[in-house]
Amino acid sequence: MSFYYPSPGPHNKYKNFNCNSSLCRLQQLATPSTVTVVLVSLLLVTPAVIFWLWLMILPAKWATECPEECRCDTHSYPAYMVNCSGSSLNSIPSMVPKHLHILVFDGNKITYFENDNFVSIGLVELLVIQADFSKIRKLELGAFKGLTNLTNLSIQGNEISEIIARTSQNCSHMKDIDLRNMRIEQLERDIFCGLLKLEYINMEGNNLRYIHPVVFSGLPILESLHLSKICGFQTRTDRHFINSHSLTSLFASYCNVSSVSVETFAKVSALEWLHLSYNNLRR
Repeated sequence: MSFYYPSPGPHNKYKNFNCNSSLCRLQQLATPSTVTVVLVSLLLVTPAVIFWLWLMILPAKWATECPEECRCDTHSYPAYMVNCSGSSLNSIPSMVPKHLHILVFDGNKITYFENDNFVSIGLVELLVIQADFSKIRKLELGAFKGLTNLTNLSIQGNEISEIIARTSQNCSHMKDIDLRNMRIEQLERDIFCGLLKLEYINMEGNNLRYIHPVVFSGLPILESLHLSKICGFQTRTDRHFINSHSLTSLFASYCNVSSVSVETFAKVSALEWLHLSYNNLRR
C-alpha cells in the first residue's frame, strides 16, 4: 500500500482525510501518553543495558592490555588472573592490567624481586602471587611494598638462601606463605614481622640450621607450620624449640631428629598434631 502525503496549506482538499489508514494508526501511537510509557520503559532497562555493555567491553579492553607472553582471564570476576608461566620472562611485564588480583608466572627467569617491584607498575590490588621455580635468588627489602591486600605468596622451588627481616611487613592481610624447596639456612626473629593474619607457613625442603625461638611468637593466629625434609635440622632437648601459643599442627618428618624432650615443645601450648615420622627417634 502506498501513502499520499498532502501538502500543507489552508486550501488543502485532503484536510478531511479519513484516518483509517496505517499511517494514521502510527500517528495515533505517538500520543503523549504513549511516549511517556516508552521513555519510562527505557529508563527502567538502562541499568541492565549498561551492565551488558560493560560485560561486552571489559573483555575487549583486557584483551588489548594482556601481554602477548601471558594469558589473561577476565571471566573470574572479582579475581582477575594473569598467567605468564613458562614464558622465559626476566621481569614482570609492565603492561599487565592494573586491576589484577592473581598473578602467576611459574617457570620463568626472574632472578630477583627488587624494591617496589609491584607497586612501581601499578599492581597494588594483588591478592595472590605465585612465582614457583622461576630462578629467583633474592627478595629485596621492600619488594612487596604497597601490597596491603596480598593474602597468598608462593615462591617455592627458587634459589633463595636468605629472607631479609621485615621483607613482607606491609602485607598485613597475608594468610598463606609457601617457601618450600629453597636454600634458606636460618630464620631470624623479624622475618615474619607484621604478618598478624598469617595462618600457614610451609618451609619443607630448605637447608635450615637455625630457627630463632621467637620467630613465630608474633603471629597470633598461626595454625600450621611445615618443616619436613630438612635433613640437617636438629631440635634441642634442653630448651624450647619454638614459641607459639596458636600453632595447632607441626610437621617435622624426614628431619633426622634423634631426640626430643618435654622442654622441646613446652612453648607450643595449643599444639594438637605433631608429625615426627621417619626420624631417628629412639624409644
